[in-house]
Formats: sequence, structure tokens, C-alpha cells
Amino acid sequence: MVEKIAEQIIRFRIPILIIIVGLTIFLASKFRGIKIVTNLDDFVPQGHPYAKVQKMMEEEFHGGDMVQMVVETKDGDIFTIDFLSKMLDITQEVYLLPGILPPRLASLSDFKTKVAKGYPGGFDVYRLIEGGKPKSKEQIKKIKEGVLGDELIYGRLVSRDLKATNIMAEFRDVDYTELFRKFQDIAAGSITCSAS
Repeated sequence: MVEKIAEQIIRFRIPILIIIVGLTIFLASKFRGIKIVTNLDDFVPQGHPYAKVQKMMEEEFHGGDMVQMVVETKDGDIFTIDFLSKMLDITQEVYLLPGILPPRLASLSDFKTKVAKGYPGGFDVYRLIEGGKPKSKEQIKKIKEGVLGDELIYGRLVSRDLKATNIMAEFRDVDYTELFRKFQDIAAGSITCSAS
């Protein structure tokens, strides 16, 4: 029986091949224009307590989808005027992307990134990077001291080896393909920098 089937397949191989190619083209044409939309709610059991809490947090605090971008230095550490200026430019580009939730942006250069220093009888709170791009070694030294003295920054926004910084942003109701392309543009050098 198997030999007869194999013999028929060999004998009529050209018509069989034409039928297979024709069916493939027909079925592939039916998929043209289909857009795949990823809804993360489809991947979690909506009745689970964790999913309910997540949904409640999103509604209450307007949470979105987190994107993290690591900017690394090619040599030395990140505490140079050139690197920090370029990282500030990258953060500004991320801040202007469509669908971003500005309160949920976290970066060394974000205005919400502050350092608190305690003294006998009081404390001082200041922005980590004040007044735009750093212009002096004194400013760089102050930024480095602020990073190393704050565990919410050191190890979270700056790597432990001081060679990379993290930019975190949340987005809501965006076209993920377009957002990915925009991040690729930023990474590929819409800003020319020694960071990658």
C-alpha cells in the first residue's frame, strides 16, 4: 500500500506540486492585511487576584507598558560631560515619543530624579542633574556623588560598574511596531553618540 502511494506521488509529482503551490498561494493571500494586535490581558487569567490588583493599579495610576533602554559608554564610566549630555538628549527624545506617560519616565536627567542629603538638624533635596547639560567637572563630581550615595539610583538607574544608565518609560495605547521603530531610530543614531 505504501509503495503504491509513493509510486503515485512520484508519477504525478508535477501536478501535486502545482496543487500544493496553488493552495499555499491561495491561503497566504487570505492572510494579507491581517494585523496582529497584542493585548497583554489575553495572556493572564483575569480572575486571578494578582491580575485584578494589576488592573486596579492601571486604572488608579494610569499604568502602561514599560520600556527600558540601556545607554552604555564604550570606555571609562558614564560620568563625563559628553556622555551625560548625550544621555540627556536621548531622554528628551524618549520624552517626546507618542503615547508616553510623562510621570512614569525615569532617567538620571529626569526632573523627578532627586537626591536627598541629611545633615545634623535638617536635610537638602536637589535635582540630580540641574540646569540642563553639565558643563564642568564640579557638576560631574556632584552628580557622581549623588548617584553613589543613593541606592534608589545606584543599581537601578546606573549599573554597579558605572558603565551604563537605564532609561525607563511607560506607554499607553500605542502602536508597538511604530514605537519599536522609533526606539531603533534613537539607538541607531538619530543622536550621534558614543553610547549604544
